[in-house]
Amino acid sequence: MPYAIVIHAFPRTDLPVAHAQGKVLHGLFYELLLKASAAKGDEVHGTAGLKPFSTALLLSERQRRAESIRAGEELKVRFTFLDDALYPLLARYFLTTPDLSFDLVRTELTVARILSTPQSGEEWAGCTSFDDLHASASETEKQFSFHFATPTFFKRGGGPTYPDMIVPLPLPDLVFGSLLRNWNQFAAASFVEATLLKEICAHHLEMTHHRISSQQARLVFQREDGQYRTTTFPGFVGTCAFRLVGLQDTAIIKTLNALADFAFFSGVGAKTTMGFGVAKRI
Repeated sequence: MPYAIVIHAFPRTDLPVAHAQGKVLHGLFYELLLKASAAKGDEVHGTAGLKPFSTALLLSERQRRAESIRAGEELKVRFTFLDDALYPLLARYFLTTPDLSFDLVRTELTVARILSTPQSGEEWAGCTSFDDLHASASETEKQFSFHFATPTFFKRGGGPTYPDMIVPLPLPDLVFGSLLRNWNQFAAASFVEATLLKEICAHHLEMTHHRISSQQARLVFQREDGQYRTTTFPGFVGTCAFRLVGLQDTAIIKTLNALADFAFFSGVGAKTTMGFGVAKRI
């Protein structure tokens, strides 16, 4: 059952924005999961391939421009879960831990509240089920608009002959292909094959609008000596819209609508477990 929670926390000292993202945020998730359930933490960490979670910092406009988040300034950390077992384990840990806090970049953050529903007023929180996502998906809607809130990029494999490539553009086959892989990995019932979806995107999905801008994706690692190393990738943020043309198959239309709605929980593109590709349908 897909869940998205947003933790509102306050750092006790200034927190460097750049160092609080990437691998560091990824590590925070595992740290909390291991405290909630060592067995589940080891299971998720040891599983190869797609991971059943995503992480992100939801920065304010000021925080995106600043070098540091000030002591006492609210910081939002978002986690999403695609494995049914994850949310109950972490929710129980959060509820049973007095004076909940955690460390990020050697800075202690005090947790003020954890929101898990849009009724709480937090637009990036929510929950549903795969069955409900599919059941509620339209069989007639042919417009698909997305908002990409954190730097997003795709990794296109080159196979044995060519190098892998980073693609910092919301091409329809890459957007929906990313969503399809996550759906088929974690939902009980799979959708169409990737090759069929790629053909549909190539011949029936056109981009009708975009307002995207380039934004570097900064992947931060903490080395064994405690210092930080940063790798950057070209990415994009903003909005774009697609339109389905020349296709009337209601099953395919329903599948594309379900995948578009699923973006809220799965994220889009590469490195979603490290804060990238936070997206939703608009």
